[in-house]
Amino acid sequence: MKFTADDLLNMPDGDRYELVDGQLVEIEPMGARAGWIAGRLFAELDSYSEWGNNGWAFPSDAGIRCYLNDPENVRKPDVFFVCRGRLDSEEIPEGFVPVVPEVVAEVISPTDRYYAVTDKVGEYLDAGVKLVWGINPEQQTVMVHRASGGDPSLLHVHDSLSGEDVLPGFSCSLAAIFRQSSETGDRSP
Repeated sequence: MKFTADDLLNMPDGDRYELVDGQLVEIEPMGARAGWIAGRLFAELDSYSEWGNNGWAFPSDAGIRCYLNDPENVRKPDVFFVCRGRLDSEEIPEGFVPVVPEVVAEVISPTDRYYAVTDKVGEYLDAGVKLVWGINPEQQTVMVHRASGGDPSLLHVHDSLSGEDVLPGFSCSLAAIFRQSSETGDRSP
């Protein structure tokens, strides 16, 4: 049986799934650390959106429906950002976001499979997302993929995450994003 985006939206447990090629794909639980890091990044992007009325930051329970090759596909990135001027009437839709976000972040959790995250990054770039941030809590790194092509950039915990020319003026310390995990370590009583 093939499902549509409207089917997913109206399912009582639809928040647990994405929709790919008409099939329900269960979203793996993030885990506490990955969820906390996604929340920290969301807070930074939300602050950026408020600071300059730049657009909207969305958390992981919002979905995007923006794939030209399959308009029924729905993905739910861990965090994403849509710039002002892109949504009809500048209103947040009731259902899934129907435009390609400028930035998407996926936080890799212990339950994620490498190939699944790699596939999502490719889908986002193919759809027209300009920046994709692959955040690895375990290694405290971020892999930055750009629609403009070229090799991805690897950022480490002491670097800053930049919105580049996609989100002008956005920058946040990765140490702040990874704060809890970078503060843990050998502590004497």
